[in-house]
Amino acid sequence: MISAFNQSQRVREPFDELVSTEKHWIVHPEYDFGEADLPTNGYLHRSTARDEAEFWYEYFTEVAADGWNTGARICIDITGFMRPHLMLALRLFRDRGFDRIWMIYSDPMSYAKGAKTHFTKGAVTEVRQVRGFEGVHEHDAGISIS
Repeated sequence: MISAFNQSQRVREPFDELVSTEKHWIVHPEYDFGEADLPTNGYLHRSTARDEAEFWYEYFTEVAADGWNTGARICIDITGFMRPHLMLALRLFRDRGFDRIWMIYSDPMSYAKGAKTHFTKGAVTEVRQVRGFEGVHEHDAGISIS
């Protein structure tokens, strides 16, 4: 099982309850967790790389150094993942020969502030393409919509 760590019950509880021979926490550096905040159960991958490609390169180098069985069952709890990381992780697993991955997501009953919920602590200062999915995207300017 692979899960992106945060302190919410809807991330921690599935990690604790799911039966797995290996459990891995992914710690996104953008969340700025201190040492005292980090979990002690399961393998912990913490990186300072804010680029998703660098982050996952480090993870796969560390974890899969001895080689993974591509027939192994992988479950990813996508609840706490940052979207660029999730997109690239799925591509990298596929590129490494995994043809089946189970994903779970814990939906909250509701957000405390409903439609006024903020999902960032600060301003979004960068908009960019996700590594591994870059390309030139052009629309057809000759199409008219009436």
